[in-house]
Amino acid sequence: MSKKLLYAVETTTQIHKSIQQLSDKVLLKNLKENDGQHKIQTFGRPRKVTLITNTTYKSSEVSKKTLMKRNREVEDLARQVNNDDGKQNIINQLRNASSEHLIAANIESSQMTVDKALALITDCNVTWEQLRKIKRYSACCGIPSERKIRQRQRELIDGKFVATTMQLMQRSSRYDEFRLAQCAVVWMTDVHGTVTSHLEQHLMLNNLVPHNGEIWLKFGEDQGGGSTKFEIQIVNIKNPNATRNVVVVLLFEAPDCMFNIEATLPNISHAIAKMDGTKWRDYTLRLFGFGDYAYLTKLYGLLGPNARYPCLYCTQTAKEIKDGEKPLQHRTLMQINQDYAKFLEDGREEMAKEVSRCVIRKPLVDTEIDHVSVPSLHVSLGIFKKLYEKLETDAHEIDMIVYKSQVNIAENDDNDDDDDELDDFSERIKIQVKEKSDLKQKREKLIEEIEDGLPLSFYQGDDKKSIEKEIEKIIKAKEEMSKIDKLLDNDLPFGTGPIVNALDEFLQRNKIQRQQYHGKAFNGNHVHKALQVPVIHDLFKVPKEVVKSKIEDKIGIGKMRLVATKLKKLEEIKDLFLLYGEVHNSMNHCNFMNDAEIYHLGKYIH
Repeated sequence: MSKKLLYAVETTTQIHKSIQQLSDKVLLKNLKENDGQHKIQTFGRPRKVTLITNTTYKSSEVSKKTLMKRNREVEDLARQVNNDDGKQNIINQLRNASSEHLIAANIESSQMTVDKALALITDCNVTWEQLRKIKRYSACCGIPSERKIRQRQRELIDGKFVATTMQLMQRSSRYDEFRLAQCAVVWMTDVHGTVTSHLEQHLMLNNLVPHNGEIWLKFGEDQGGGSTKFEIQIVNIKNPNATRNVVVVLLFEAPDCMFNIEATLPNISHAIAKMDGTKWRDYTLRLFGFGDYAYLTKLYGLLGPNARYPCLYCTQTAKEIKDGEKPLQHRTLMQINQDYAKFLEDGREEMAKEVSRCVIRKPLVDTEIDHVSVPSLHVSLGIFKKLYEKLETDAHEIDMIVYKSQVNIAENDDNDDDDDELDDFSERIKIQVKEKSDLKQKREKLIEEIEDGLPLSFYQGDDKKSIEKEIEKIIKAKEEMSKIDKLLDNDLPFGTGPIVNALDEFLQRNKIQRQQYHGKAFNGNHVHKALQVPVIHDLFKVPKEVVKSKIEDKIGIGKMRLVATKLKKLEEIKDLFLLYGEVHNSMNHCNFMNDAEIYHLGKYIH
């Protein structure tokens, strides 16, 4: 075709229909012959024509096979347009994609939003310093700047909290002494709004399980890390004690002594009391109290757990409770207020607390006593500690029988050549017997010095200074003798015998650790683990195994009978462990209890 004809076609405004049809057929034939590609010559750079399938349905409406075929066509077209493998085009598309498109494709955006960064800090307990380190090590995460996050945080909490300082009691350098100091105090201004906001979120996530048309809330106190926190927990969800489900409404950096509670709690007590019985959606909010027993007695104005009337729930004396007498009268909030009035009428004299049944202050909250949760976990911690100490004491008695038997053998054994056959316990006893023998010889030598030193000085006619020196020597000798006597009186220290040691090793193997403080108490998770039936059975196998493997062949028949009697006594303690294990597991959980479960719990307790 000549250039004139081409020019005429390009400059003509109208092309004859027959020419158009012919050119279309020629173009289609070329596309089919060249795998859907065809170059068109122009006066400038040649143009490329590509065959694209005409679609009838949307990609969201077609099958996976058709969708894959369309994706291949788009990828081929991207390679032709970009003249490369198409990777850069994909990168550009992802960069320009909106967050809605990425979420729809289940792809996380490389740029983290400010709200998501704030959620990361809250949910993972990340400090600002830790967040800076995370940003340095993960630049690709696109964490927003600290200033933006802090600004968003201020926007969210603006007007919802009051932060100030107050004169509160702080512990001085001596643990048992207090002093007044300026302490930080923070409390929430809109308690009801915050709690209902949490309820809305749980309802949206289907986490909320109402009980007979009611939502139960627990208000209480927790101390730790140098601060005291008052919090609200939503009971009608799974894991209500989890940190993410707890709403802290008051916090101060000081101990939870009565002075501090009276100074800070009135800031929120009225708002807390108003929540009880209010309506949220179609549900009624019910408020309950919780906390350790010492805190609960402070909250309701009682003298304390060691008073003559120690019970928050009844009016029995400590002696009546110890004797197992049934309570004749239960405490109520009205009765506590009446008892406090009697205390004031009596002039707050020494015996006024007897008249008021140990109510010496006005209650700080208006929650009825039958809505105060029994501190079941703290009860379990105390009872399990006493049970385990009883087990240890009886195991130590068996260790003492073995110890005295081994001491007699070691004292009468003059052969020192069989040390290799002794176990650690027997070897310790043999060393101790030898040390005591050396101490006895040293004591006898000191007695001789006391008896002979001073009379010899008088007999020789020594001067006054020499006699005074001898008297000083005698005094020192007597002091040393008293120290030796104390050492000679020491038998087997508690907790160092083979059975008690084996019990400690069993606890460590099962990761049940005793605290180094609070009288070697156990924490809640470890008590829960120790009171499982298989663990109890394995724990009480330990003394028998130690007796069979290390003790049976080393003591006489008479002593062995005594050991067997003590082992039978341990079986009685095992029954107590199993029985209290049923009580603990029946009441320390987050589930609602039906009438049958309540009946069985009462049966186990009685």
